Amino acid sequence: PEIPAEGEDPPTSFLYYTYAIIVMWTVLSTIVAWRLWRAGRGQPPLARRRMRMLSVASALVSVAILISGAAPGDDIGVAQVAIQVIALLSVLTFYLGFSTPAGLRAAWRRPSEEALRRAVSELMAADTEEQVAQAWFPHVTDIVAARAVVATRNDGTIIGSHGADGEMLTELTSTLDQGPDTDRNTVHLTFPFGSMTVWASPYTPFFGDDEVE
Repeated sequence: PEIPAEGEDPPTSFLYYTYAIIVMWTVLSTIVAWRLWRAGRGQPPLARRRMRMLSVASALVSVAILISGAAPGDDIGVAQVAIQVIALLSVLTFYLGFSTPAGLRAAWRRPSEEALRRAVSELMAADTEEQVAQAWFPHVTDIVAARAVVATRNDGTIIGSHGADGEMLTELTSTLDQGPDTDRNTVHLTFPFGSMTVWASPYTPFFGDDEVE
């Protein structure tokens, strides 16, 4: 419909059009926020918090648009202030989700790192490589937001693993044959004793190179 000029009363068709756009946006953004929140379920702490930051930011955008659509056109008081504040909070939350500052990432990782330090006591009694892997791997996967990790000797035998299912172990040989760069969600590291393969979370590639390092 024709957009009314400033000061004109909007025609009924334009109001219906506006309400339809608001409803469509709200429904779609609600789906987006729900899927982002659900995507963080079961993920390690860093991945979970970043995905849920994005979910909250999406919800804030919807709230701002709903207030904007419901407020009278000539109302420049509380509603407009609320819209601006919510929009600013949304931008800030998107920033924290997409480009989380190093200090905040460190704070989110701190519980996992504390657990890793506590695991040092278990290493004092470790006599084999397998016992070392069993003590450390659960904490390592939490810190780097990984789904699974497997360490192998140079002869291909497995030293230890955490979170890896049968399909991952089957694909491990193919991954090693094709090289470390075939899948951006898989990090392959080579050491004198053998190698270590880490299956990253689907969201790890978006967290920055420092997480992989």
